[in-house]
Amino acid sequence: MRHDSLMAAMGWQDLRALPLVGVLIGVLALGAVMFYLPQSRRLPRRWRWTLTGLRLLALTALALSLLQPIIIRAPKPAERGAIMLVVDHSQGMGIHDRLRRSAQLVALADGLGWLPAGLRSRGDAVKNAVTAARQKFEDLSTAQSRLSFASLSGRSTVEAAAQVSTAFSEFDSAANALLAERSKINPKAQVAAAIENLRKQLQRPRDAGEDEDWLSGVRAALDAVTVAATTFQTGTDQTLYNTNAQVRSICDELQGLSRLGLVEQAIVRPGTGLLSNVPPQTPMYGFAVGDEVTPLALRGGGQPVRRLLLDTEAAGMDLAVGIREALDHLNGVPVAAVVLFSDGRRPVSKPPGASPAVGVPVYAVAVASRGQLQDWSLSHVRIPESVFTGEPFMVLARVHGVGMNPGATVEVRCAVDDAATAIPAKSVTLGADLSADVEFVMTIDEPGSRRIMLQLPPAPTEINSENNRVERWVKVYARKQKVALLAAAPFWDFQYLRDALEARVGNDLHVEVLEGGKCALTPERILQQDAMVLFDVGATWLDAAQWSAVRAIAEERGGLVVLVAGAEHLPAEYGTGALAELLPYWIESVAGTQPMAAGDAKPAWRIWQGEEPVYRFGPAAPGAQRLLFEAADPRAWDTLPPLYRYLSLPPLKPVARPLLVERKTGDPVITTMPLGAGQVAFVGLDETWRWRNKIGRTAQEGVWMQLIRDGTDPPYAVIRGRLSLEVGKAAVSPGEAVDVRVKLVDAHGLPVRLPTAELRVLRDGEFKFQQSLMPVDGAAGRCAGTLLGLPVGNYVLQARADDQIVEYPLHVVRRYEREMEDPSGDRAALERIAKASGGKVLTMEQLRELPPLLAAVESEPHPVTLRLWDSAYLFGFVVACFAAEWALRKRMGLA
Repeated sequence: MRHDSLMAAMGWQDLRALPLVGVLIGVLALGAVMFYLPQSRRLPRRWRWTLTGLRLLALTALALSLLQPIIIRAPKPAERGAIMLVVDHSQGMGIHDRLRRSAQLVALADGLGWLPAGLRSRGDAVKNAVTAARQKFEDLSTAQSRLSFASLSGRSTVEAAAQVSTAFSEFDSAANALLAERSKINPKAQVAAAIENLRKQLQRPRDAGEDEDWLSGVRAALDAVTVAATTFQTGTDQTLYNTNAQVRSICDELQGLSRLGLVEQAIVRPGTGLLSNVPPQTPMYGFAVGDEVTPLALRGGGQPVRRLLLDTEAAGMDLAVGIREALDHLNGVPVAAVVLFSDGRRPVSKPPGASPAVGVPVYAVAVASRGQLQDWSLSHVRIPESVFTGEPFMVLARVHGVGMNPGATVEVRCAVDDAATAIPAKSVTLGADLSADVEFVMTIDEPGSRRIMLQLPPAPTEINSENNRVERWVKVYARKQKVALLAAAPFWDFQYLRDALEARVGNDLHVEVLEGGKCALTPERILQQDAMVLFDVGATWLDAAQWSAVRAIAEERGGLVVLVAGAEHLPAEYGTGALAELLPYWIESVAGTQPMAAGDAKPAWRIWQGEEPVYRFGPAAPGAQRLLFEAADPRAWDTLPPLYRYLSLPPLKPVARPLLVERKTGDPVITTMPLGAGQVAFVGLDETWRWRNKIGRTAQEGVWMQLIRDGTDPPYAVIRGRLSLEVGKAAVSPGEAVDVRVKLVDAHGLPVRLPTAELRVLRDGEFKFQQSLMPVDGAAGRCAGTLLGLPVGNYVLQARADDQIVEYPLHVVRRYEREMEDPSGDRAALERIAKASGGKVLTMEQLRELPPLLAAVESEPHPVTLRLWDSAYLFGFVVACFAAEWALRKRMGLA
């Protein structure tokens, strides 16, 4: 017996090396006999074999270690599997299932152990008896069918009749057990009447071989008992609620708890909570699953905790992934079972993937109430991140009606900041998919950070009203970007740029077609422009003061001047005086400038005289500014049609940088260069409109809009005195970075160079921290920086430079609309996890079954595997053999 027990407890993990080990042991035995026996021939026989045996035992043990021997034994108390609790604290767990009926609340209170013992009558015995009787009746019905078939087919009916007799006997026993339950039930209960009707059906005369009427009558009676049994518990619970004030008080307390609140009570409540019903010596580990997996304290000072200290601000994650990560946190600690408390909801924004294998039985407790639920919700809200005062913009949203009927209507309200500025409400009708889109068009006349609110009225039948309201924040700019377009004639490129700028909000556009006349803009108005684009404008069409103002746009105010070449005036008339300083190449006749290259190269139009254009263009270098599409795929330029002409430029000034070149010759056609605090761009193309012919307007407009966007200073959210502050967004998600920039000007509106600017972050009026904003290269008076992610809250960003201070609010909020489209529980998701792991799904009403289940799992044998081949046991055995052999040899004078 001991030998058999040892063999059952011992095994080998690598028997593939068995032949090699056998040969090795044989060689070692032969070598030991040949080498060690002759050395001890003068010793008595027993000592000779003892010395050789000790050496051979050590060598054999080393050889057997190649087979990786193991011992499987029962675990010690400290090695028994732990219980791991996993608590979902995503947004859905904050829902109050306020539509639980009175009977459901009584069942919930009983499941949590809040009702006094013996107060609630349970119908479990009746249900179990009905289930057993129905099963035996189906066996009887099957046996009866076999007997009928044997009789009709002329076969022997002896065996079939014996099966029917046995089935009748078993059914009678199960039916009598069900009938016995009637005496334990209120005679006025519907289930008692149904059982009495079943008794009458059973007493009718029956013929085991032919009485189909008897079987049909019994089946109908059993169906009636089954239906009555399902409503029996509800009725008794409702009666208990109506007649017992203590029960009503307990139910009212439960009604006020959220899903997470119920979980907290189920775990930590003294006396009835799970922690109080698990033996203290059982190892327990807790983890919370939200956006990530975090440890959760369950015991402190040897006593169960009184609170879980969790919120429901997390977006949630895949529950199977969360359980797997929690197990990984334990670093190999043996776990007997996992208890998961969750409503089963998966965030809509996180699509399901291949869930990892858990490997441990999961007992999932479905926290959400069961039954048909109804709920209104808002999601897919879309508004612009920024708008300008007085400009219309659109607010879009989707309304969902979970549990509603197609055609149901609901009123949607929209307001800015408060109800006093509400927009007329709109009524929407649900479609076949129980959703409907709604849109509002609005304008905001006051600049700043403004709150847009969408709201649905709460319905009496809703499970949850917390998803009926959605807030968004929008930046409202007071000042638009001022852009002036001047053209010698209404060129196509000019017209398309004008149309593109007019179509985009945020542009205050001034357009003039001069056609030989004078520019109507005064120098003062020119200085107000952020960008000025001149299409082949004659040098004499602006006077000296106007040209000085154009130059000051870039040099002093940090704006953009774009010179677009043409056949008549530019560059022909720009070779002398101050205008030459706006060009990206050298002019020989300008006093004090660098001489031109050999051959006195001058700008000249290259014109292809063939029928099909051939000139193609692309970025000057991989790292050059990208003009076409913000996605910046260089291959996009291959799709553009070629042009007939371009302006070939002389050697560029050292400060000028080519942006776009002709591909074959490398000639620059679009360049940019700094001028003071701003930039001057030069465009040597006058027929980019051809790019629209094959691939649409996107490419052609993209070049011009990107050139203007990169050369101008975008608008600022708030301007106070001489300091302006721009914040990337009015509201961000937790952890999302925010770009911040400031601009300081003097009393005349000219940029003031800043070594740094300070940004202070305040929350609820309390200073949190401060960071420096660094100067922007080539942009006098501007500093910028990135504010790293902040936790949820309402903040004020305060910028300081020189003696100026400006503030702007920043809201860090979580958005759960997608996750809360359907707030009902997802029991199917919990079923999948439990089934795949060999566990079980329980409801909150069945919580009293959980401690016995865990005790049974914990008591199951979980053998411990001990690896002998790399353990201290093998090392000690080998050393002991060698040490004993050496000691004996020394004692006998052989050492």
